[in-house]
Amino acid sequence: MITLRERMDIFSGHRKPSFQLPKRDVWIEKTLLHMGYPDLDHIRAEIKAMVSDISFSVEKETAPLFLFQSEPLESCTENGFYMHGFHIKSQKWGKISSRLEGRKFVCCFALTLGARSEEMIIEINEQSLMYGYIWDALCSTLTEYYVDQAEEWIALQYMKKGLSVTRRFSPGYCDLDLLQAQKAIFNFCNPESIGIRISASGLMIPRKSITGLILAAEKVPLRSPCNSCNRDCKHRRIS
Repeated sequence: MITLRERMDIFSGHRKPSFQLPKRDVWIEKTLLHMGYPDLDHIRAEIKAMVSDISFSVEKETAPLFLFQSEPLESCTENGFYMHGFHIKSQKWGKISSRLEGRKFVCCFALTLGARSEEMIIEINEQSLMYGYIWDALCSTLTEYYVDQAEEWIALQYMKKGLSVTRRFSPGYCDLDLLQAQKAIFNFCNPESIGIRISASGLMIPRKSITGLILAAEKVPLRSPCNSCNRDCKHRRIS
């Protein structure tokens, strides 16, 4: 049985992870891969230097904003899960949620680099499309790096309460409908409060923003639907 206190205090929404920048060489390497360079050993030195120089500007001009909300799950079926009017339609994640055992929770989260990241892309593109492209790529890899830290932090908060977690999943991936899931998340945890807006198509503004969900329970037999999926997908997650 979930008490009222546990509903409110599974972990406080006022607490936040302490985000750390990636190591410079790791950040640059991932950005170059993101830009489409398959062989990092043969990239011209001036390209690497350019990416490195711009990374310092990205570090100076951006900072992550993050929020989350955790609530008990009310109902889990093979077609999705529900709570307090919040409905996620997904056969893949419905299968995972229906196999959770013991106390069950869902955490919705949102993370963004903020409006300044968008403003700088526009400003830099007016000076150099190449510089703008690199800035955009650096921001993309940085956003993913921060959200990996957020996922680890959320998992740790649940672990302290004796709960295990699934992997994070975001609208538009697997069979999670982009618009339906985005609307559900926005209604549930209010990403507008950290400056994220949603378009009519379900895309977010600023673009360097990520929303997602994590399921938690005393026992989590399946952490990701990728184990039972045969699609060749670059976002595939086995563990």
